[in-house]
Amino acid sequence: PLVLLYAIARGLTLINPIIIKYRIQLINKNLKNSFPKLKKHEIRKLKNQFYMFLFDIMAEVIKARNLKEKDILNRVKIENIDLIENNIRNQKPTILITSHYNNWEWHFLRLSLIEQINLTAVYKPLSNEYINKLLLKIRGKFGAILIPLKKWKYFIMKNKNKPYVFMFINDQVPVKAVNGKRVNFLNQSTLFHNGAEKTAQLLKFYRGLLGYMLLIFSLSGPLSAFEDTFWIHMIQHLILIMLVPPLILSGLFFSANLWFFPRIIRVGIADFIRPQKPFRKILNLITSPRFGLIFYIISLWTWHLPIFFNYALNYSLVHNFEHLSFLLSGVLFWWPVIGLSIGAKKISIPMRIVYLLLAVTPTAVVAAFITLADSVIYGEDIPRLLNISAIEDQKIGGLIMWIPGNTIFIATLTVLFFKWSYNQSKESRKYKG
Repeated sequence: PLVLLYAIARGLTLINPIIIKYRIQLINKNLKNSFPKLKKHEIRKLKNQFYMFLFDIMAEVIKARNLKEKDILNRVKIENIDLIENNIRNQKPTILITSHYNNWEWHFLRLSLIEQINLTAVYKPLSNEYINKLLLKIRGKFGAILIPLKKWKYFIMKNKNKPYVFMFINDQVPVKAVNGKRVNFLNQSTLFHNGAEKTAQLLKFYRGLLGYMLLIFSLSGPLSAFEDTFWIHMIQHLILIMLVPPLILSGLFFSANLWFFPRIIRVGIADFIRPQKPFRKILNLITSPRFGLIFYIISLWTWHLPIFFNYALNYSLVHNFEHLSFLLSGVLFWWPVIGLSIGAKKISIPMRIVYLLLAVTPTAVVAAFITLADSVIYGEDIPRLLNISAIEDQKIGGLIMWIPGNTIFIATLTVLFFKWSYNQSKESRKYKG
């Protein structure tokens, strides 16, 4: 019983200064440095309170082996738990920063019981194998995943796009000083981890970087030298609509770009995009699923009408405007699928499936029109890469739009379907249980 364990903890508190003396010199030193104005009896009182708390925690950790879900739910309350639940519903990866405060073991067990949470925590293996196995068993009893310290970076990068909740206890001294930041904490120079912030950035950094690299590659790289060739032109469109927007929207750079401006401009932008401002209302409108889908279809069909496409081949200004239109249509189309902190909210998984299905057919219709055409529609008299004929160039371009273009849609739909199916089966199992 927990009452008996607390009684034992009180006994250990009494005999600790005489027999156990757990880290007593270090604790005395830290208390004197942190509170230099306190008198000896006040330091002694603080030290006794610390040991009482420490042994109570040990008793509660032992009791955690036998605690059931209802016990944890009754004993541990988390304020603002809806912040975590909202991210889980929106399928967003989340990083939680905590510390050795209160009973961190029970806190972890309570987090494990949040509905549909995929909780993952980093731990440093202990030298005592028995205690290490015991703690892993307790921490993972409600389904949490425990990752050794040496493997956490690999795990996070491998699962960066999955809706995991990553938890770090961030008040331990970093193994390497380069991974920490020194602050004046309780009158002492203290090294703290800053890895959580770096990890949050790392989850998005590579996606944003890849998005910008693809944008430069498609408009200023080798593709731009041969963009009069129709199938090269189609690859550019594919990159601008299907690859660059979701990468940039989900990457760090989209929000980090503001930090390139002076503070006065950042403050002005922040004021301009406040929720009650007209800009936010316009942004909410143009990033809504209905507007994004309609704008995507209109842009796709309009620019593939022979008259407009051929104008783009002959006039560089029109050509650049075409690229801008495709990039903008891609951003607005993928916005409600990716979900940002401003603009339209991310739509639910079933709605995302319907949304993408509605985009597949219009894309396939245009691709079929180009591929199956019997005569040359686009740029009959322009030079082409590899000296292929105009009709061959056109058919290859149509196939690129048809197969790789719709493959991206189908792949995204497949991932969403299995994610939705998994959530449904999980709910069903919970209901049956």
